[in-house]
Formats: sequence, C-alpha cells, structure tokens
Amino acid sequence: MKQKVFSLFIVLAFLYPGTVKALQVEAVKVGFSGCYLEKNINPVSSKIFNPSNEAYDGVIALTHGIGFRNRGGKLVKEIYLPPHENKWVHFYPYFSEMTRDFSLLWGSDFRNRELVDITDSKSQQPIYFSRTDSMIAGPAKLKSYPVDFFPPMLAALDSLKNVVLDHNPRWQKVRRKVFRDWVYKGGTLHLFHDSRGDYPEFTAELSELNTPLDSFVFGGGKVFRHPRQIQSVNKSFVEEKLLSHSELNMIINPNKKQDENSNTNFNVNNRNFGGGFNYMQAFYRELRSITRPEHNWGLIYFLSIVYLLAIFPGTLIMGRKRIDYKIIYFFILGSVGIMSITFWKVGQRGYDEKTMLNVVAVAHSLDNGRYDLKAWNSAFVTSGDYYTIQNEGEGNIFTSGINQNSIILNGAGGYLKVDIPPFTSQAYTNQAVYNTGKTILEVEDYQAGENLEELKMIIKTESGIDPDHVKAIVYYNGEMYDIKTIGIRLNLNDEGVLLKQYISQRFLDNNLHFYNYNPYGNSYTSNDVSKTYDKMREPLIFSSLEVTQDIRGVQEYSNGSLNLPPVNVLRVYLYGNPLKEFAQTGQGLNEQQGRVLYVHDYDLSEKK
Repeated sequence: MKQKVFSLFIVLAFLYPGTVKALQVEAVKVGFSGCYLEKNINPVSSKIFNPSNEAYDGVIALTHGIGFRNRGGKLVKEIYLPPHENKWVHFYPYFSEMTRDFSLLWGSDFRNRELVDITDSKSQQPIYFSRTDSMIAGPAKLKSYPVDFFPPMLAALDSLKNVVLDHNPRWQKVRRKVFRDWVYKGGTLHLFHDSRGDYPEFTAELSELNTPLDSFVFGGGKVFRHPRQIQSVNKSFVEEKLLSHSELNMIINPNKKQDENSNTNFNVNNRNFGGGFNYMQAFYRELRSITRPEHNWGLIYFLSIVYLLAIFPGTLIMGRKRIDYKIIYFFILGSVGIMSITFWKVGQRGYDEKTMLNVVAVAHSLDNGRYDLKAWNSAFVTSGDYYTIQNEGEGNIFTSGINQNSIILNGAGGYLKVDIPPFTSQAYTNQAVYNTGKTILEVEDYQAGENLEELKMIIKTESGIDPDHVKAIVYYNGEMYDIKTIGIRLNLNDEGVLLKQYISQRFLDNNLHFYNYNPYGNSYTSNDVSKTYDKMREPLIFSSLEVTQDIRGVQEYSNGSLNLPPVNVLRVYLYGNPLKEFAQTGQGLNEQQGRVLYVHDYDLSEKK
C-alpha cells in the first residue's frame, strides 16, 4: 500500500508541478574521489537548499542529460526539507561511456541543475573515509570521502576499490554489513593508527576485521595494517604501500612458465574495436535476439506489392472503367482494413511469441548462501503496459538503459516502473544481495602450492543447480584451469594456462566480434537459446575480471588492472541455471529463463 501511495505521489508531482516549491542546489559531489568510473554505478551527492518559508515535502529526481536531451529513466527520492535548511541527497546512477551530464528535476518547471567539470577517473586510488560530512579534505596525498555518505547498498560500491580507515565508523547495522560484504567480495582495506596510537577496534558485523596480523585475506578481499598515523602518509608511501601489496596480490607472474610460441604480448588499443568494449550493450543485444521472431519476409513483401498494386494502378483502372466512385472509396477502405489485419496477423502472430524475461547474471558468493547478483535482463512482452519490476534482493539498484519513460526507486523496496509497448523488449540491469541460504558448491579435496595440482568439487543438487547444464573454470595464482564435469563431480581437467594467454586466446581471438557493439545490426545472433546463452559464458567471466579496453597489454597487468583474488585463493567460475530466489517479479513476467555465472572464492593457503 505504501509503495502505491508513493508511486501515485511521483506521478502527481510530475503532472501537477505547480504545487512544488523551488529548491536550490548548493554543491555536488560525484564519485568517491570527485571523479567517476566509467561503465559503473557511481554515487552522486547533491546538497539541496530550501530558500522558501514553507517546508518541501515531495519528490526529487536525477536523470541523464540536460534539458530536452535526457536519456534514461528518472531516479527518484522522496525528501522532506524544512524552510531555510539544506540536506545532502544521494543518488546512485550508472555512468555510461556516452553520458557525462545529469540533471536534477523538481518544481514547477522541472528546474535543471547541470553537473559540470565531471572527469573520468580510471585509477583505483585509496579513498580515506573522513569522520564528518563537511567535505573537508583528509590527508593531503589521499582523496577524502565523508564516512556519513557511505552507501547503504553493496551495488553502489562497484567503483570503490581501496579504502583507508583510522577509526571505527559509527554506522548502523545496514552499512556495517555492506562494508563487511564489500571487503569480503574483493575490496582492499588499509588500517592506520588513531590519535592514541591504536588500530580501530571494530564491533558486531565488522569484528572479523580485527585479526591482529600485518596483512590477511578476508574472503576475496585484503586487509593491511600500517603501524603509523594517517597524517604521516606521503606520496612515496601511497605508491609503495597503498597501491602495491605483493604479499597478498597475485601479479601475473613473469617467472611462471611461458609459451614462447604463443602471442601473449598483445596490445588491446592497437586493435580496431570500433566503439570499444561494452558488456552491457553486448548482453542486451544477445538477450533481445532470443525472442526475435523469424518473420516470413517473402510473404510480407508479396502482400506489400499486392497492396500497392490494389491502390495503384488498381483504383486508376477502376476509374477509367467508370465504376461508381462510392464503390472505389469502399474498395480503398476495404483494402486498407483487410491488409492491416493481414499484416498484423502475419507480422506479429503465429511465431510462438510469449511474454518472457531473459537473464544473464554474475553472482558473487559472499558467504552463508548470500550472493551479490548483477543481472542483465531483457523483458519481451506481448501486451503493452506500464510494468513494475521488483525482486527479493537487498539494496536494489536498477538501470533502465535509454528508456525515458521509466521511474526508478533504488534501495530498500526498490523497483523499476517502465512503459513497454506490445511486442517489444525492454532491457535493464539490476544488482542486489540475495540471501538464498543455499550452498551450491563444495570443495572435496585439493593439492595446491604455487600451482594447482589437484582439485575435486561437488555440486550440491539440493540447491537447485542442474549438473547436466553446468560448465566450470577456475583461477589460481595467475593461471586458468579447465574443469571436467562428471555428473555432480567437478575435477581438474589439465594443467593451467597463464591468464594472459587465456585472455589473448579467448577474449581477443575467439570472441572479438562479441564486444564490438554495432547499434545498427548484429550478424552473430542465433535462434538456438542454449547456444546464445553458452556464447555469453566467457564474456561474463571477462566482465567479472573487469577486462577493459584500457588495459595496454598483458605485460603491464598489475595489482589493480584486473579483479583478481589474493595469492593462494582459488576462484571458481561455475556457469549454470539461476536459483529460484533470483527471480524478478512483475505483472505478467511469470516465465523467466537464463544463466548465472557463480563466483566462489576459497582460501587454499593451508595445504591439505
């Protein structure tokens, strides 16, 4: 009921804007470092001031673009702002490679606020969480971000890689849990002494970060303890200690075996990629192709010619034969009506079309059956309507592509409301944390040192994973290993191949066309649903690895170039059917199909 009232309020606010008072934007902060990371969700915080004598109680929206050049849906928030007071409002939009500007909308004329001087930051520099929200800079050599601004959803942290702390933040349970999950998923945390010379003492959900070691692995993340105060940090310390921590990171090891005959010294930027790598557009394209009907174009062309001939010269011939003009008029109207119905039947019906939600996703295991799921979706509908799409995840963040007729509410109880015409597809992305309570994979036995020598795993079928449609590959200490599937058992298949060779062979040579997005067509789609989903397995792996066009060559891969686990941590990529807990909800979207790349990390530092 509360959601319906809020949705009605949003509609009324845009239909009758005259009732909304003016606001002013005093400041804007983009990203964690003042810059955004392209093709990622980044925080956008705006300081809103209410100059009127009346309280503002309404909706404020953030949208891509400026003025009439808006792209994408409206991210909405309901706020209450007393007279002559200000408040920071936080949004979490997706920054594409094409969009550099955003607008804040509200009030009688949808007053715009252009966000200028937004620069693209691809560095993974450490971010110091300052104690207040005053925006005062922290240590001179570190970028500062107010600890009170920390997002309450894990999906908003994709652009955050390294965090520096010298105190225990006074967060509520939700934010403590999100920060813990961020480290566990692969974040890097640096701890410094406080003014008393002590390390921060974490409590509750963060107590696992109190391990009294100089450095340790936590899930797929890393924690470092530096016995000094943050004020002593200088440029050389940042470069040598905060951006280089080889005792836990796995650089693609130049001392490992090399294949002299393999061409692994490639340079991505020397290749012709057109518009560049765009996983989102590539996944959307493939998902839309699944529900693309095979029209009988020969029949359609034939009917078009018949229709044109009936109108002309058909009516001309009838006129020369002095047929009554009323009959000619009825003939024209009848031809239009009959051919309209015929085209409708031939063009849209009879192809087994049905409303279907097609999905591919990456689900990174957090622990205890919890997954951080990032899903690319394509909803094909046969009945046009204003659809409300939700799910059971925590901390939802939606992205609706370039559809201007969508409304997005992110966070708890979040949803996507979008107008989808009949027989069309709407692509969108959503990310959230799901508590399934299920274990889908178990490591039964292994032998590992610098290399992975033996590995035996078991698929837990009670989780709902179908072993007949599973494919797996693992990463360990700079190498990728193929996995052989025998029923529910997964065993190491052969020796590993260097990650740089794997990327060269699988990413560039075999799948180059997949990433070269062509907005005017696609020659690589297939009507075989299984083949289409199989084709997206390796792109999902590379998306999880964060392989981008910005990598200058394999020989330059370093700690921050790829999303890799720490040394001696096994990462399993298991590709299979989605768990039922991941299902989206929405009127008519009952039929769903797809594949999920499950990512699990296992610490093998202790030999068995």
